[in-house]
Amino acid sequence: MTSAPQLRTVLLVAALGLLLGACTAPAPTPAPSATETRDRVTASDEPEAQKRARARMELASAYYSRGQMTTALDQVKLAIAADPLYGEAFNLRGLIYSNLGEKTLAEESFKRALQLNARDADTMHNYAWYLCQQQRYGESNAMFNQALAGVGVRARSDQPVRGNQPVRGALSARRLRACALLRAPCQLAARGLQRTDVVARGAD
Repeated sequence: MTSAPQLRTVLLVAALGLLLGACTAPAPTPAPSATETRDRVTASDEPEAQKRARARMELASAYYSRGQMTTALDQVKLAIAADPLYGEAFNLRGLIYSNLGEKTLAEESFKRALQLNARDADTMHNYAWYLCQQQRYGESNAMFNQALAGVGVRARSDQPVRGNQPVRGALSARRLRACALLRAPCQLAARGLQRTDVVARGAD
């Protein structure tokens, strides 16, 4: 049976052990202050999945520029697999499918890119040109104007592009005019058909 002095000794040793443990434990890391300036985000902060996706996109863009659409598509698929929220990858996928004649997949890609980044003027520009090629001129015109508004260039401005205006805005303005020229013959043909129909009805 443990005597009272022995019990007191055991308790004292246990208390000293807890005290020493508290003294040697690392101090808790203070939470960042709400007013503390955040550090600049660098490449080391980028998640590995996003790094892989970006590397795949660089390859896809290179293959696309060389006209190797199937290889570019493979790389875009890998980029999207690594980062399913990578809007730029869906934008490029739309361009690739458009070149491959896959209209439905191209349009779905552009729409998905805009869902992920509704203000991306590059995607608006590419989607607008795609719509123009599909002779959907009204939708194309509206999308081109959104792209131009997104980069701060007025659609009706005939002034040359200044140094502080993005090159994409100038290209969108040129393609908007090109699409209007493509649209004109269709409008003239439609008016001609209407006049022919009126004459035919009069003859009856």
